[in-house]
Amino acid sequence: MRDFEKVDAVIKVRWELRKMGLDFPVDMIETGDRNNEHAVVVQYGEGIFGKHIETLDKYFSHDLFMMFFKGRLNYLKLTPEERASITVHPQEWERAFLAGQK
Repeated sequence: MRDFEKVDAVIKVRWELRKMGLDFPVDMIETGDRNNEHAVVVQYGEGIFGKHIETLDKYFSHDLFMMFFKGRLNYLKLTPEERASITVHPQEWERAFLAGQK
């Protein structure tokens, strides 16, 4: 993936998150694995478990990356305190939440 494609991918992730109503910091970092290798990072919570990271290379798929957020949309809109009180997997909670709205 060329540098301008990496920047475009990060901008597209940021735009898609805002369109979903999520305002999380989105950055591009150097991975250190190989020369000129970068990753997109979305910080949605505390610590290492509050990040979604994917290497920006020829295998990167915007749709697959965004599936993480689409599957947890209402969960991610909760406050950190509310998220901490949930004891099931976020996607399991999301399914139950959506089923309760119908």
